[in-house]
Amino acid sequence: MMHKADDLKFLEGTEMEVTFQDGKVKRYDMAVLFDKYPQLRALEDRELFLSGTLMGDYGIIWNDDLDMETEIIYEDGEDARKSRPAPRRAAASAGSAHNAGKRGAGRHAAGTQARGTHAAEASASGAAFTAAAAVAAARSQSGLSQKQLAAATGIDQADLSRIERGLANPAVSTLERIAKALGGQLTIGITLSENHLNEGGKK
Repeated sequence: MMHKADDLKFLEGTEMEVTFQDGKVKRYDMAVLFDKYPQLRALEDRELFLSGTLMGDYGIIWNDDLDMETEIIYEDGEDARKSRPAPRRAAASAGSAHNAGKRGAGRHAAGTQARGTHAAEASASGAAFTAAAAVAAARSQSGLSQKQLAAATGIDQADLSRIERGLANPAVSTLERIAKALGGQLTIGITLSENHLNEGGKK
């Protein structure tokens, strides 16, 4: 389950606060991502940083090349404050209260599962990060923006962003579409470690 973002507020420096539909308000400093994603350093430009807007309910976008998922902020951000939760109807009976408790437990379990899924996604394999670097580098060399590449491939820009950040494991067919749109060719290789080669020679 993804958590919907309702409001975005910019603070000092590169900090921001995002209010989510469940009432939680998370504070996050984009600077923590600069080493991992150098392109985000552009957000040190205050004017650019303040131009960010919510992209639907699940992302923040600054321009064709800079965006991020609000789920990262929900999971990794600091609790800032609690907004007033949406009013709920009082239970009509003890039975209704009991059912509501069951639903609450179900939501808690779903939330736990979602956090586990997000953690697994964030810990993408080395192959995903290799593909991410290759796609980002090829797109940069071609001079195309994410928006232009999305139009050329028919792949949603948000999905391209996830691929370039190593948060998705794209299928070979998807990588082939990207390579073709960039005027290139997809090549796949397997590199064996020196230790493995040495061990193989001893057998």
